[in-house]
Amino acid sequence: MHSGMSCQPLGSLSTIHDVSRIRDRLMAEPQRRPPTTWQVRRAEEYIETHWNEPITIASLARATAASARSIFYHFKTSRGQSPMSFLKQVRLEHAKDMLEHSGIRRSVTQIAVECGFGNLGHFAGDYLKRFGERPSDTLKRSKYELALRH
Repeated sequence: MHSGMSCQPLGSLSTIHDVSRIRDRLMAEPQRRPPTTWQVRRAEEYIETHWNEPITIASLARATAASARSIFYHFKTSRGQSPMSFLKQVRLEHAKDMLEHSGIRRSVTQIAVECGFGNLGHFAGDYLKRFGERPSDTLKRSKYELALRH
């Protein structure tokens, strides 16, 4: 599904475990039902492979060989959300994973930018809404847990 391409930005290596952990979290959500159309399946595969790159509706249409209108329609009927909302959820899951496993030399800003979030205020608000804590709290907890292990 990921065509052997790395999903981590800027030269970081992704393990199959990291990718499957993120995928498991996404699939566990009630709104994530199995895709019923090829348009949704292709769009999800493209988003999950290229989540850390700029993605537009036009690029999704090219990647799926479907019209933008068709992609929106099928996402809405099978997922209850737009493809761009799905993209945001995928990016938030990657950001959470990176914040939890980043080590001491990473900042929330670095991780947000690497995950494709251009507006840090929106990122922080969306993260809080999704996970019930601020990204800085996730990072602090991660650093604290790392310090306890050493």
